[in-house]
Amino acid sequence: MEQRQDDLPSHAPRHPPPSPSPPPAHPHHLPCHPPDSRRSGDVVDSDDDDTRVSGEVNRVRFFRSPCTPQCSPRDCVLAEDWPLSPHCDPHCSPNSDPHCFPHCSPNSDPHCSPHSDPHCSTGRLEDTSGGRGHVSQELCSDDEVCEPEGCSAGHVQVTGCPGGLCSDDDVETEECSAGHVQAEGCPGGLCSDDDVETEECSTGHVQAEGCPDLRGWKSLPAILLEDIFAMLTPKQRHQASMVCQPWYDTFYSPRVWETFVLRERTLTKRRFNLYKGYQRELCPRKTQLCLMRVGCYFKRIVVTAISDYYNLYEFLRVLSSFLSFYPSFPMPLLSTFRFTFACESRGVNGTIIIGTGGNILSKLKELVANMQQLQHLALNELLLEEVEVEGLLAAAASSSAESLHYLELLNCSKVPVPVCEVTQFTQLLTLKVSPQHLNEEVILLLGGTQLLHLHLVQDAYTCPCLPVTPEAWKLFRQMAPSKRVFLEVEGRTTTPLLLQPHAPVRGVVFRTPYHRLHAQLVTWLVEFYSQTLEYVVQERLPRAHGSRRFQERADQGLLRLVRACPRLHTLVVRERLSLATMLLLPREGPALTSLTLRRNALLKRCEWPRAAGWSEDFHRWLRVTGRDYDLAFSHMPVLMRQAWKPLPDRVFKDLAVHVT
Repeated sequence: MEQRQDDLPSHAPRHPPPSPSPPPAHPHHLPCHPPDSRRSGDVVDSDDDDTRVSGEVNRVRFFRSPCTPQCSPRDCVLAEDWPLSPHCDPHCSPNSDPHCFPHCSPNSDPHCSPHSDPHCSTGRLEDTSGGRGHVSQELCSDDEVCEPEGCSAGHVQVTGCPGGLCSDDDVETEECSAGHVQAEGCPGGLCSDDDVETEECSTGHVQAEGCPDLRGWKSLPAILLEDIFAMLTPKQRHQASMVCQPWYDTFYSPRVWETFVLRERTLTKRRFNLYKGYQRELCPRKTQLCLMRVGCYFKRIVVTAISDYYNLYEFLRVLSSFLSFYPSFPMPLLSTFRFTFACESRGVNGTIIIGTGGNILSKLKELVANMQQLQHLALNELLLEEVEVEGLLAAAASSSAESLHYLELLNCSKVPVPVCEVTQFTQLLTLKVSPQHLNEEVILLLGGTQLLHLHLVQDAYTCPCLPVTPEAWKLFRQMAPSKRVFLEVEGRTTTPLLLQPHAPVRGVVFRTPYHRLHAQLVTWLVEFYSQTLEYVVQERLPRAHGSRRFQERADQGLLRLVRACPRLHTLVVRERLSLATMLLLPREGPALTSLTLRRNALLKRCEWPRAAGWSEDFHRWLRVTGRDYDLAFSHMPVLMRQAWKPLPDRVFKDLAVHVT
């Protein structure tokens, strides 16, 4: 009795959808026959030689025609005694072809036969059940190799191996009759045939093309993937999350969103402006979705210098509204907020320096007031008018007066204006401020607080001002002898360092390529801070090379500095020095434990005359060693009592010294 289309299982659709153009046929499979006029359910008598078994004619029932590129010999044909048909295409899947039955079994379908005729001559492999549940394969008469298949244990069948060995770790390496070698413990379990491109797996075994590689991105540890995502912009993170499910899960990892940085193009979309053309505008919808979905993971919010003031204002408005909308604070992990205003604008008339104020300033105060329990707060380059400075920190003091530990106020005004509100933060430990915001009153008020570190920072936008009087600093030292003061210069500025006479300065740091340690500066450092100075640091490469003459170099000044400052233990110099000076610095500075010099700035010279206390042998040794790089570098570890070598410029330019 013939089975018709009406006899199909209930889960099989009656009319298959149109299939796309077929891909090229696999070399291990016979090509599909071209479409003909057979209808679904027709009976075809096949008299071909490859379908005859023991002189009889097999009657093969085709339940669809023509074949689609997604069918396979084992999946798409339901036959009484022969499940393999040369008319079927090798790529069948239930998702692409409704007539495909990849899980056929005698229990579910009476026409399914899991065992093929052992005497078939079609050149295909036959399937038998192994003792352990593994799928083994037997070669037919013409030794054609079928596709690898996974066993019930999740192992991968070796291509072309008649023994059906899978790549379990407890199986020893074995060679099959076809000459294929199966790798022991190789993750793919594929054998290395000569006509297959092979590569070496992570365990040193040779694996064939198509073997799953455990060295890929999917095997990357989650913590490393989170670190990579954290270095991407929000847009790049969103694009990466659409690659696969593990990357999608990493997108919502709390470690990825610990630091949120707002840049020029962050959370923006392109919009056409009638006068300016296409512009990037902040999208409130994107900002709202970002805050709602991952805002609870924010620990640090950093607003960089954005030249588009409209986008800056919109972000401050949306963020402030988000924080004030919920009855409970929606960012419980938030502890740091850094804001830098783009005060420098370049136009056709040159560079213009402008300050904030108006709506941006009001939204900034509102935002800081809505942030609860902040520990680090930085407001830089605001350049306000004198009347606008008053009340700047009142909003922050209302919500974070007892939790703030670090406060940074750089160039909040265009003119010297003291900021006495910094004393409202009772738990403040570190204050980084421009010298224009200090006077004698502020210094004395800070002396009665728990403040430990006071950093006075100058940059290109610092306005000219006068130092605090020596009498106020002396009284400050008497009130708080443990407090530490640091003088720092950073940015592209050529303004000389503003010295604070007789202040308890522990370090002088130059983070600019223009300042040099000239003789007059060394004289002032020795006069004012000889008993307290511990750090002298020059970061970044110099803008121009200094002179090679001994009288114009910093050799004499540095040697005088280490001799006069008994507490100086860290010295970082980028200027030109001779090898003889390099050898004298650790000898004359008993407290010097960290000496950093540039390799390209060391000159093979010794211009030092014999000084008082130097023996003739020592001076001779200094002159000989100062003219040999290898000899001088070999003596430095002995003098420094630790491993030492000069730094190349590619390393020195990225050097960052943290002074405490």
